[in-house]
Amino acid sequence: MDTHNKGRLHRILSSSYLFYFVLFFIGISFDLMFPTHFFENTYTASLGFVFIVFASFLILWVKSNSKKLKKGILTKEDFMQGPYKYTSIPNHWGIFILMLGFGIMINAVFMIILTIVSFLFTLPVFLKMQENILAEKYGVPYLEYRKTVKF
Repeated sequence: MDTHNKGRLHRILSSSYLFYFVLFFIGISFDLMFPTHFFENTYTASLGFVFIVFASFLILWVKSNSKKLKKGILTKEDFMQGPYKYTSIPNHWGIFILMLGFGIMINAVFMIILTIVSFLFTLPVFLKMQENILAEKYGVPYLEYRKTVKF
């Protein structure tokens, strides 16, 4: 990838992650100012913890597979390694599930709502830009991969 596209891709990803965390902290602030509880039973904290553990393993799996993409001539199958065979955005799913799990675990309504909003906003905005850069860089093999792995 030329330096220009690589820089663009990194700016898009960092902007996307920054958006998640800004809304996350806004949610924490609202929950501290206006304490409201979504869930009445104590089992939901356990569910939130399970989400956090799952998301942590997913993010680690993504990181261990993201650098395995071969250089040179690529095929659709080269993109379908690890979690990328199930979704083209496993890191975003990991961040979303991690923050959602934390919100559920501490029973923070605003954090849960803003986490969902941030995920739904990043999909059409930031991730579409990311896809365009990757399609420009990798061409037909990436586009074939995207037809196979929808989300």
